[in-house]
Amino acid sequence: MLATLRVLKTLILLVLFVGLLAASAYLYTWWQVTRSADALKNTIAPFLDMHYDSVEIDPLKSEAGLLNVRLTPVGMQDDIIVERMVFKTDNQWSLLMAPTNLDKGQLPDAFSFMVSGIDFDLQSDFMQMLTTQSAALQAQVGTSYETLGCGDLNMMGLAQWQQMGFRQLTSDLQLNYRMDPLVQSARFDLFAETAGVARVEGSLQIGVAELHPTLTGLMTPNTLLESIELRMQDLGYNLRRNRLCAQLNEEEITEYRTRYRELLAVRLAQDGWAIPVPLLDAYDTLNNPGGSMLVRVRPQMVMGPQAAALIQQPGDLLAVLKPYVEFSGKPVSVQDVRWDPTKKQQPALAVPAQPKPDTETDTAEQAVSEEEGADAEVAAETENSRPAGLGKPLIVLPEPKTLKRVAVNELKGHVGHQAVLRTYFGRRVEGRIISVTSAEVVIEHRPPDGRGTATYPIARDKIQVAEVLF
Repeated sequence: MLATLRVLKTLILLVLFVGLLAASAYLYTWWQVTRSADALKNTIAPFLDMHYDSVEIDPLKSEAGLLNVRLTPVGMQDDIIVERMVFKTDNQWSLLMAPTNLDKGQLPDAFSFMVSGIDFDLQSDFMQMLTTQSAALQAQVGTSYETLGCGDLNMMGLAQWQQMGFRQLTSDLQLNYRMDPLVQSARFDLFAETAGVARVEGSLQIGVAELHPTLTGLMTPNTLLESIELRMQDLGYNLRRNRLCAQLNEEEITEYRTRYRELLAVRLAQDGWAIPVPLLDAYDTLNNPGGSMLVRVRPQMVMGPQAAALIQQPGDLLAVLKPYVEFSGKPVSVQDVRWDPTKKQQPALAVPAQPKPDTETDTAEQAVSEEEGADAEVAAETENSRPAGLGKPLIVLPEPKTLKRVAVNELKGHVGHQAVLRTYFGRRVEGRIISVTSAEVVIEHRPPDGRGTATYPIARDKIQVAEVLF
C-alpha cells in the first residue's frame, strides 16, 4: 500500500512539474510576444498607431501572434484592420527562442510570418490620400499602361475602382523562410493575394557560407544568387477593368481589347522597346480574365560590383539572366527583345486579318487556292521532315504541359504525375506523386545528376501550395 502511495505521489509530482514547466513556457512566450509587439509599436509610431485586442499562442502548432490589429496612419481617422498577425516556426523551442535570437539578428532554421484579413476601405481618408499622391506622380509621366485607350483616364483612381464594384479590399500576406544546411541554401517565399483582384507569388534562393546565417550575412555583397521566381495571376480585376473601359468608350469589350493591343504596341515602341509580334500577343493575354505570368531565372551569380557592371539597362537583364517566361500557361521566348530608350522602335502591331471576298465565286476560288497552297506547304514540310525512303506523316504535337495549382484534397487524382509541393516554411519538393493518404503525400524525387531517386513523405497539413504538371 505504501509503495502504491509513493508511486502515485511521484506521478502527481511529475505531472505538476510538467504542467508547471508548460505553464512557464507559455507565460514566457506570451511575455516575449507582448514585448515584441510593443517594440514593433514603438518602431512604427512615427507612421502608424497600432492597437490589438489579444495575444494568440498555440504551442502545438508552434505559432504565436496578435488578433484584431488596428493600424491608424498618423494624422488620419480611419483604421486599417488586420485580422491576424502570426509568427510560426517548425518546433516549439524555435518559437520560444525566436524573439531573443531575432534581436541578435539570428534567424530560425525555418519560419513563416502570416498577415491575414488586411481590410482596406476604399472610402477611408488614408486611401484618398494615397490616390491623390499617386495621381500627382502619374501626371508627371502621362497615361499609365493600364489605362491606354480607356476613355480619357490616365490612371485607375478610387472613383474607377468603385465603378468596377470594389468597396473594400481584403488581402493576405505571407513570408516563408527555410535554411537547407545540406546544400547551404536559404530560400524566401512571398505570397500576396487580394480577393477578387490578383495573386502574386515570389521566391528567392541564395547560397550562404554559414550553416546558421544572420540577417547581416544574407545581405552581404558576395551572396550567391541561385534562383528567382515570380508568378502573377488575375483573380477578377481584368474582367471588371475591361468592362469599365468598354463602357467609357461606348464600345464592345472585344473592340476595346483590339484597340488596347494596338496602343500598347505603339507605347512600347515609343519607350524604346523592340518586341516581336508573337511575344507581344502572348504578353497581352495578361489583360484577359484569368491571365497569368511566370518568370524564372537561375543566374548562379555572385551579387556585387561585377554583377552590377554587367547590367547597365533593362535590356541587359534579358541577356545576363536568360529568363524562362510563360504568359497564361504558354512558354515564350524573350531572346529577341531589345531596348534602346534613345530610339523609337517599330510598333509590333498585330497582323491584320485577310479581307473577306465579296462574291461566292471569289470565296470558292480563294478556298481552292488556300487549299492548294496548304497542301503544297504540308507536302513540303512532310518531305523535309521524313528520312529518305520513309513515308511517315507529320506528327502534330500536343499542347505543352504546364504546372497548374490544385487543392491538396485533389492530389489523389493526380497520382503518377509530376508535381511541385511547397510547405508553410518554404520547403520546395519536386517530383512524381507516388501515393496520397489522409495523412501524407509521398513524392519520388530524382536528383539533378539523374543518379537514383529519393522518396519524401510530406504531411498534408504542412502543404501550403500544390502544383501538378498536366
